[in-house]
Amino acid sequence: MKNMILGLIGIFISFYTLLIGLNILFVQTQKNELEKQVSRIVKNTLENEYRKGEESFVEQMLLQEIKDVLSTGGSRLEIDIQGIDLEKGFLSVKVTKYVEMLNGKEKAIVVEKTAIMERDYISDIELSPS
Repeated sequence: MKNMILGLIGIFISFYTLLIGLNILFVQTQKNELEKQVSRIVKNTLENEYRKGEESFVEQMLLQEIKDVLSTGGSRLEIDIQGIDLEKGFLSVKVTKYVEMLNGKEKAIVVEKTAIMERDYISDIELSPS
């Protein structure tokens, strides 16, 4: 009887250890995937040629692309665009994705990405021959 109780306790502990390990692996995989996707979206958005003053258009395009790429069944997204400056080539975004864990609880995964791109502008200076 004593061995049976110890065996059941051992199985119970093993089950919960396995469940905790799978939850950690699931969260880490989700976070890595979210970071990779947000980085790609931010970089691609900033690499497009936009003019100064089109920040609201860029913001709408960025929000739509993030929603299209990251929206999966059952997960919620919160997108906070922290800064856009097209003249300086600056874009910062914070994405929070709520995923349901294997044990039924909801976990927030937060990724913040900032991209800075150097812009080369050709000035309208006339060069005189020497």
